[in-house]
Amino acid sequence: MAPAKRPAFRVGAWRVNPTVDEISQEGKVIKLEPRLMGLLLCLAERPGEVVSHQTLLDEVWHDVIVSPDSVYQAVGALRRILGDDTKEPTYIANVPRRGYRLVATATPIIEPAPAILEGSTADSIPAASPSEAVAARSTRVRWWLIAMPVALTAAGLFVVVEGGWLSRHTGAPVIAAGASVPQADKSIAVLPFLDMSEGKDQEYFADGMAEEITDRLANVPDLRVTARTSAFYFKNKAVKVPEIAHELGVAHVLEGSVRKSGDHLRITAQLVRADTGLHLWSDTYDGDLRDVFKVQDEIANAVVQALQISLMGGTVNRRSGGTSNLEAYQVYLRGRDQINPASAAALRAARGYFEQAIQLDPNFGDAWAWLAVVTDALTDVGIVEPDTGYENARQEAQHALDLSPDEFYAHFALMYVYRTHDWNWSAAQGELHEMRRLEPANSFLPGFQGMLDWTLGRWALAERELNTAINGNPLFADTYFNLGIALYGAKRFQEAEVAFRKTRELSPTFIYGNSYLAKSLLAQGDVDAALSVLNFQDNEEARLAYLPLIWQAAGRQPEADEAFKTLRDKFANSNAYDIAVVYAYRGDRDLALQWLERAYDQHDPDLPELLCEYFFKNLALDPRFTALKRKMNLPG
Repeated sequence: MAPAKRPAFRVGAWRVNPTVDEISQEGKVIKLEPRLMGLLLCLAERPGEVVSHQTLLDEVWHDVIVSPDSVYQAVGALRRILGDDTKEPTYIANVPRRGYRLVATATPIIEPAPAILEGSTADSIPAASPSEAVAARSTRVRWWLIAMPVALTAAGLFVVVEGGWLSRHTGAPVIAAGASVPQADKSIAVLPFLDMSEGKDQEYFADGMAEEITDRLANVPDLRVTARTSAFYFKNKAVKVPEIAHELGVAHVLEGSVRKSGDHLRITAQLVRADTGLHLWSDTYDGDLRDVFKVQDEIANAVVQALQISLMGGTVNRRSGGTSNLEAYQVYLRGRDQINPASAAALRAARGYFEQAIQLDPNFGDAWAWLAVVTDALTDVGIVEPDTGYENARQEAQHALDLSPDEFYAHFALMYVYRTHDWNWSAAQGELHEMRRLEPANSFLPGFQGMLDWTLGRWALAERELNTAINGNPLFADTYFNLGIALYGAKRFQEAEVAFRKTRELSPTFIYGNSYLAKSLLAQGDVDAALSVLNFQDNEEARLAYLPLIWQAAGRQPEADEAFKTLRDKFANSNAYDIAVVYAYRGDRDLALQWLERAYDQHDPDLPELLCEYFFKNLALDPRFTALKRKMNLPG
């Protein structure tokens, strides 16, 4: 597989081309060893930050065991190549006993935009067909996969100010950096079950077992269950149980393994008290594949009994919406496995598996519900035309509910359609109420609610809900991203910056992680830092959305004009909203409002961010802006 192409950038006097591990200056080209390029990228991706020796070892030497001397030698070699002075560094500064910091400014290199065709004008607003709009679309609305991606590490949200920790907001507290989530005695994380099958080809089934047991336990009153996205972070990692429990803030973990051969199934499970290592319960199940649902129930009930939790209903049972067709169930698990984490290709594969499961059992409500979720996702990333895609998702979700009214994720799929496409806030809130009724302890619910709250400008409520979501699912990047949007909307830009930095730390490939971080820095007036951060935004559309603003703030009008022209030429049919932001930033209210109207006509999925956007401040008193908010049923 070819390495992913990364955009070229400039560090000081050097042009850096990461794709081919080269730096150049005035016709002189130097080929860097891959680890030296990795070292340079690791520093440049954190402009103004001190990068510790351990972080450099973890990221640049992650595949070998070396001593800290390797870092010192590599930094020395890179300094010599760059022509740096260790006494008065202009590229890499040593911070004693802490690490290294890039002191040179890193800036993106923008390739020339294609020329405008003769007869067109820069400020014209051509009509766009739905098919054109979907082709280039790359929405930043990512909550359709909130229950799916695997986040990477714990994060905190306190702001560093002059060497101390400062919490600048009122209301619900955020989680301090490096701290674990507070433990509750009746709390548990279900870790990924090991695939012990001879062919090692049943990983999807082992993961599905852990996920199904997690779902059952999540519905037990008085038991706090860590979400899959956080618990599965530790998959294939040699981390001891006490460390896992500390990161997740739980008192217990459930471990297990699966050995599947034909229709024979052997499942082992054990419940461990994290602080003592004491095995509170363990058992082994040998039997037929047909007993898999019974075994899942038995394990969940054994955990509840071992933790001495009283159940009003007597036992934990499988909820409605499932299937008794084992072939359909296994195909369904393969579909769920495709979306952890998801790509466009994986989403297509997942849809195929869910459709196959439905063919095997047309009354399989869970498969219909997840088919609707994946249809939402495919529409979000531009693979399916919006009106068609969201309408299909609506029908699939409704059919799931016709089969099983208690389908949590069918209600989620409907909520997402109401919020993102229909802009029907009351209907979206109604679906959230249904979801809360069905699974009041579901750790994703506060995140869903927080997203709707910031959409409607309810900053304090959004912050409270999103911090609650972090408490229940501490390793999930999407929650921090939405918290950053809420803080940005509340004009608490420094705290928003920290949230977006944590988003990037948790998920380096998060599509809008760098661009939103850059936007929060720009709102604080830190133009150089914003420019350095935006350089590492791989997605072209995301990068171009904010580059015209930052170049203009830097006083480099030709570059700003060129970047804006490229944005319009390439993405006018899919990104009217961000073009409106640029015009508003430039003070052109008329064109800003025209492009907002176009975003409305296109049903741009970014338009629900209208109340959050600080750079629309000069439109606030315009009657046309008020009229647009009224059309969208937004407050104010």
